[in-house]
Order: sequence, then C-alpha cells, then structure tokens
Amino acid sequence: MNFLDGSLFPENQDDLVITAAPYGPEWMPKDFPEDIPVTISLGVASIPECVVNDHAAFLAAADKALYEAKRAGRNRVVVAAPGG
Repeated sequence: MNFLDGSLFPENQDDLVITAAPYGPEWMPKDFPEDIPVTISLGVASIPECVVNDHAAFLAAADKALYEAKRAGRNRVVVAAPGG
C-alpha cells in the first residue's frame, strides 16, 4: 500500500479540534523575554516518494528521519528515504 488511495488526504481525515489557552499579553510576567531563541528539527516523509506498506510504516519513516535530523544538529530537515 502506498497511500495513493487518498486515505491521508485532509478531506478523508476526522475533524481535529485544537484549543488554545486564553493567554494574552496581560498574562505575561513583566520580566518575560521578548525574543526567545527557537530551533527546529524536522523529519519528513512524502507521498508518493516514500512507498511503504501501511500507515505505521509511513509514520515510522518520518520518525526515523526526525531522529536523523536531531543527530545532525539544530535547524535540520531530513527527508525519509524511498521505502522508509
């Protein structure tokens, strides 16, 4: 299975509700820093390049790529190899 059946398309997914905490500037401590340094590492699996057998294998391929990105250092993006 390589997900060409459309099972991962947004219109075929269950609705997701995200609730954000009602925090605004009035909730911030007076000594809260204006600039907070942020780094990001990403592991990416894409369709149809990453052909795997099921959803779990697809997520495992992205997870493996994420940990490769983390090992490589900050601010990295690693794309999963074909086949996971």
